Amino acid sequence: MNEGININVQDKHGETPLHFAVLAGQRNIVQLLIANGANVNVKSSSGWTPMHSAAGLGEREIVDLLIAQDADVKAKSKLGITPLHLSAYQGLTEIAKLLIGTGADVNAADNDGFTPLHLAAYEGRIEMVKLLIASGANVNAKNENGKTALSLANQQGHSRIVEILRIHVKD
Repeated sequence: MNEGININVQDKHGETPLHFAVLAGQRNIVQLLIANGANVNVKSSSGWTPMHSAAGLGEREIVDLLIAQDADVKAKSKLGITPLHLSAYQGLTEIAKLLIGTGADVNAADNDGFTPLHLAAYEGRIEMVKLLIASGANVNAKNENGKTALSLANQQGHSRIVEILRIHVKD
């Protein structure tokens, strides 16, 4: 990289070249940017880090690269969304395992009180629901509207998830 170039320059949305490289799935560019001092924890104006994008898109190799550089797996956007929320919503179980294994909070609630388990249950992500429960997710957590993961799964007609959650719900 040429001297004098700010590798962490942000556009009007607060996104850096690293954000864009992650969004494009360009692992080699991500490596190059990191090797030249890119900040792996820089937040866009919405509070998203490169880890948010990598986790939400299922970019396993990029998630690994970011974790190796101590990227914050607990980072919250302005809406309180974490990388684990995104992987749970998308049903990206392998990404979620990586995040949980490096300290992601399975009970982190966004600004509306939704935890990763709420999102996985709502979206019908059976394997994700099982992983989150096995990792200590609070099955009794309620969002701002008083809904639990069980009530959301039931509302969406995800009967298998309802069965799984009923086994774990504490009265």
